[in-house]
Amino acid sequence: VNTVVLRSDLSGNPTFAELMERVRSVAIEANSNQELPFEKLVEELQPKRMLSYSPVFQVMFDLQEEPRWQLPIRNLEVFPEIVFSSRTSTFDLTLSVRESEAGLDAMFEYDTDLFNETTIERLANHYQTLLEAVAADPDQRISGLPLLTQTERQQLALAQNATPGSYPKEATLHGLFELQVEKDPNAVALVHGGKEISYGDLNRWANQLARKLQALGVTAEARVGLCAGPSPAMVAGML
Repeated sequence: VNTVVLRSDLSGNPTFAELMERVRSVAIEANSNQELPFEKLVEELQPKRMLSYSPVFQVMFDLQEEPRWQLPIRNLEVFPEIVFSSRTSTFDLTLSVRESEAGLDAMFEYDTDLFNETTIERLANHYQTLLEAVAADPDQRISGLPLLTQTERQQLALAQNATPGSYPKEATLHGLFELQVEKDPNAVALVHGGKEISYGDLNRWANQLARKLQALGVTAEARVGLCAGPSPAMVAGML
């Protein structure tokens, strides 16, 4: 089997469908020269050689269609189940995909000096996520295709929002707000509809509303309902 080296062109952020057309064109052109031995290509290119990795490329993708073997026995079909066991990896990473009527089977072969089993399992999950995304919408841009699983996205969201702070146990929301007002009243507290509202302005708004409630007979600890949509008015009412 002669190895054919293909170069992928992702310039211009193409859609997945456009990328497949590019890959198809490159593959057709490369196959027209498939008789050229890979060793001869290496001789012509003269890449920098190192014993630690293969020249020209280090990642192999192998797609094969599973043959169906039929024996002259009525109502009997035989399918090959060939599993190769190897203690060495020719390349840094090889993904072999076998296509059959039942679907696709994939197998990773990897250099254990570079990857561990956990990393490969995560890579396999990312590959599955990618395949599901392009199958659902092949017109997505390459830059927008997801790799993280749903669980990983949730973990990432939790990690990004994990911003603990030490606050006095007796502190209240409006008390902490007023401390910030004293510290920097001109700092931006809210942005709504393109308009910025400072801590000082928001505090004055909240105090005006508090005085109006007091004039209506509302006392401390009394419950007051708020009827407001997502807006600065709702925040002022909460304060």
